This record gives sequence, C-alpha cells and structure tokens, in this order.
Amino acid sequence: MTFQALLVSKDEETTAVLTPVLSGFGVGVQSSGYPDAMVRLSEQKFDAVIVDFDDPHSAALVLQNASQASTGNSAVTVALLSDKTKVRNVFGAGANFVLYKPVSPEQAQASLRAATSLIKRERRRSFRVPVQVPLQLRVQNGAETEAILLDLSEGGMDVLSAQPLYPSAAVS
Repeated sequence: MTFQALLVSKDEETTAVLTPVLSGFGVGVQSSGYPDAMVRLSEQKFDAVIVDFDDPHSAALVLQNASQASTGNSAVTVALLSDKTKVRNVFGAGANFVLYKPVSPEQAQASLRAATSLIKRERRRSFRVPVQVPLQLRVQNGAETEAILLDLSEGGMDVLSAQPLYPSAAVS
C-alpha cells in the first residue's frame, strides 16, 4: 500500500529533513508552493498534507482545501510552525499534528510515526476495492437470489441484489 503526502513549504531545510523521514515510513512526498498546492489538492488524493505556517493565511486555505478535497477518506494534516504561541490557531485551522521549526530528524521521526499510524488506520477504515462479480446469495430462510458484488473492503461489501434484502437478514 503506497501513501502520498503533499508538502507545502518554501523552507528547503525543512523539506530536506522531512522527505527522507517520510520515505522511511513508506510515504511518497510531493513538494509544492501554496498556489500549486490548491490545484494539486483538487486533482489528486493525498493521505497526508504537511503545511508550513510561515504564511498563515495561505496555509489555512491549504488545510481547508485538504479537508474539502478528501471525500470519504480524510487526509492527515501536519502543520509546520515557528511561533509556539500560535499553536491554538493552527489546530483551529484543522491541523492534526504540529511540528515546530526548525525541524530535527528526531522530532520529525517521532511525530510522523504517529501521523503515519493514523494514515494507515484511516486508509484501512475506508479503502474499498471496486469489483463486478456475479453472486448467488442464500438468505437465512434458504431462498437463493442473484446479485452482483460491487465493491469490497476489510469491513464489508456492497452488493446489488435482484430481490430486496432485509437489513437484518443473514446471507451466505
């Protein structure tokens, strides 16, 4: 399972620290500026969005777009912050995690380990595989009906049945 992160920062030192740490967790990184980030969020799905709050207004807009762009599967958001007194504003803007600048590899490793765990949990909870497979369903009273398996996930499946099924009916 490949994960993708969007890193929105002008700070090359921070990018140089975060990219190998994320790669070590199996997360591919795409770097971007603020305007380009808005376009990328509308065109592509990211599992994580990491935003530098050097420009608080633009960063808040990126976080807002990240939460609106992710349909069904929300991106984990990380804020990069220089001023520790602004942490409340950053969480209010929608950040899940905060990394304080300058970012050290150790700090990034610890914080991004937690963020990566959350990314994996979010992906497992909502990832669905689209399929189209004909099925024969047997309802608990023994009657069989034709159906089509539409998608499959760890927690269940979406089935289109030729006959209506009751929500509490046990099927095999």
